[in-house]
Order: sequence, then structure tokens, then C-alpha cells
Amino acid sequence: MCGFSSKTWGICSAWQKYDAILVTTLMTDWLSSGRLIDIVIVITLLEGAFLLALHRKTGRGVAPRDFVLNMASGLCLMLALRLALSGVGWQMTALCLMAAGSLHAMDIYRRWNATDK
Repeated sequence: MCGFSSKTWGICSAWQKYDAILVTTLMTDWLSSGRLIDIVIVITLLEGAFLLALHRKTGRGVAPRDFVLNMASGLCLMLALRLALSGVGWQMTALCLMAAGSLHAMDIYRRWNATDK
């Protein structure tokens, strides 16, 4: 915590600037290398596995038909970003984007038809 004296404030202000530069550098590195996207993909896969296991074991929670298409669409978007960041050719990135769009359209179609019944 920064104090109110001029000496303390000057030191604290310098550390805050250093911390801001360090955080910016780390976040830039994590984003540009794709590590952050990898972590988000793993967390999303773990969430999906947990929801599937919970529903199978107890019958409670979100039914797989209500989230699988949406989650798969999001995973395809994250994979497309990961591929673009890693410098893979545009064809693989475009394929992931097309898959994401198709899965999203299927999800919307399924939900739309469910409300008409």
C-alpha cells in the first residue's frame, strides 16, 4: 500500500509503473504465444466433461443436448484463434471458423425448432 509522504509516494509510483509494464509484457506474451488460449480451451473442455459426467451420474444439471453444440462452436472459435496466432496457414483457421459457424447454425436451428413445438 502506498503511503502519503512524498518519499513513499515517489517509490510507490515507480513500482506501480514497473508493475504495469511487467503485467502488460506478460499479457502480451501470453496472448501472442497462444498460452492463454490453450488454458481457456483446457478449462472449457474440463467444464464440458464435468457437465456431462454430472448429468450422466445424477440426471441433474444441463442436458448435453442443451450445451454441446454451443460449446463446440466456441471451442472451434478458440482453436481458430490459436491456429492464427501460431502461424498455421489460413486454410486451417478458415476451416475452424466454418465449423464454428456451422455448429452455431445447428444450435440456433435446434433451439428455434424446440420453441415452435
